[in-house]
Amino acid sequence: SVTMGDFSYEPGCVEVASGTELEIVNEGKAPHTFTVEADADEPEVDVPAGETATLAIPALDAGTYRVVCTYHPQMEGVLRVAG
Repeated sequence: SVTMGDFSYEPGCVEVASGTELEIVNEGKAPHTFTVEADADEPEVDVPAGETATLAIPALDAGTYRVVCTYHPQMEGVLRVAG
């Protein structure tokens, strides 16, 4: 799982298998997104402050992807998809 605080992701880098789900917990005081920057459909989940959501990781190619919050672009992380 990934925990979002006020303007950070913990851990900053998370590894998942393609086609799985990832739990996203927002412990911050603001809403945040977990948006995976991919060439195809960008997986994204919007999580209100104090709530938890699940993000389905589609069939992404193995590799490393940048993760950002669309509300707070300075909030960045990394998603590694295992092959």
